[in-house]
Amino acid sequence: MNETLTTRFFGFDPQDIARISWFDEYSEDDSRTAFGLVLNYSSWNREVVLASDEIRNDYLQRIGERVLDGLSCQKFVVCRQIDACDDTMDQFICDNNYFESGRSKQLIPPESLPVFSLVVAKNDTILTTSYITNVSSRCILNSLATFSDATKDLDQQVLAINDIGSSIGTQVDQLAQEYHIEVDLSQSSKTLRIFIAGDRSSVGKSSVCLGILGNLLQQGYKPEDLAYIKPATQSESTQLVQLYCDKHGIACVPIGPLVYYRGFTRAFLAGETQSTEELLDMCGRAVDRIAVGKRVVLVDGVGFPAVGSICGTDNASVLKACSYPVLNENNEIISRKPMAVVLVGGGGVGGAVDAFNLNATYFSSAGVKVIGGIFNKLALDGFYSLEDCKSQVTRYFDSNEEQLRQGRRPFGFVPVFPQLTLPDAIEHVNEYIKLFGAHVDFHSLLLSARQVRDDSSASDLPKLQTVTMQRAAKSRSRADIETSAINAGAAPSA
Repeated sequence: MNETLTTRFFGFDPQDIARISWFDEYSEDDSRTAFGLVLNYSSWNREVVLASDEIRNDYLQRIGERVLDGLSCQKFVVCRQIDACDDTMDQFICDNNYFESGRSKQLIPPESLPVFSLVVAKNDTILTTSYITNVSSRCILNSLATFSDATKDLDQQVLAINDIGSSIGTQVDQLAQEYHIEVDLSQSSKTLRIFIAGDRSSVGKSSVCLGILGNLLQQGYKPEDLAYIKPATQSESTQLVQLYCDKHGIACVPIGPLVYYRGFTRAFLAGETQSTEELLDMCGRAVDRIAVGKRVVLVDGVGFPAVGSICGTDNASVLKACSYPVLNENNEIISRKPMAVVLVGGGGVGGAVDAFNLNATYFSSAGVKVIGGIFNKLALDGFYSLEDCKSQVTRYFDSNEEQLRQGRRPFGFVPVFPQLTLPDAIEHVNEYIKLFGAHVDFHSLLLSARQVRDDSSASDLPKLQTVTMQRAAKSRSRADIETSAINAGAAPSA
């Protein structure tokens, strides 16, 4: 940024600017929107004050790269001490009783510091400043300590950054969409995208994603080559795949923009939430963004394929919204090409095949190609042992004309691994990844997914079918919707 502009633009000391190396120069006549992450702290936040400029800047730069990467705008990060009500600043410390009419200053109570904020600006005008309320001051100080303590290793730093990044990411996406900040689609349209669906809830979709990611790392893929995202979810509890991604520095969005929280469906039907189009657009943007610069992105489905159909956001619709963007000469999306689907199913023979066919038909009717299945959590012995199921199900796929015509195949049969349900499951991850690699042909899986990406055309993807509801005069917040649902007796969210 130009230093004169920086001083007038934000009221920051130019020496506090910690610019990320891949940012372009920003000039006074630059009409692009600028999007920045600010760490606001005070003189009594000794952990921040005592950290060197190099440590503070490296810390903030890495968080900035984590949450702002992939957006087509001017990006910056700033570390700033604010100890007084300085009229030249757009944010300052106040007590909780401070009010001044006619002023639009952003007030920060002392007990909230340090605090992250997001700033969106254009030319010399700040469009909005938004505090990150779901990252506590203690969390910030603890994560900064991993950079200040020479005994902390790189894994701990990565974990700290990804933990904060996951918390900030949704708010970044919301602001980016509100201010029409686009994703750098030229860097994400060729990334291999694979949709992992299941024939029911808890069949093991996320553990299959974990197995694929772990084996790709072992085969030489770098963490920065990979990404995992769950654009729609019913559960906000922490999954093992998230812990694994955080530990290894794999880009991860475990809770995407579409959450089926308590009361969501009824609020949607009342027109009190975003429309189907808006919900699907948010999902698509989230996948487009995480795909920037990656080689493989795993898109995790939710429940069984029809989950969300009442809102027009079933798995097939979410998949189509998140598929490969087809761009015009202005780098704008004109259509999308479908990504491949891998169905995760359970044990058995007739039941396993029946469930596969039922759910594959659901996707096929939407113009989406299912390339095969992974049969998960199989017993090692008994009438439905892994080897018996593998033999019978493979025989079916090898001889059935419809499966052969569709090019579908079983990619693997994975034994049950009880350790994944234990509190210390993360300690057994490497053992599980090795087991998964021994039972799943993920090389053929990737090859089939690439063929779908390279062979399919935009015309393969039918127009999205949306549910149109009359919009309420005013949308309701999630907090308001959930409170009403709880008061009406709704069960707790997962």
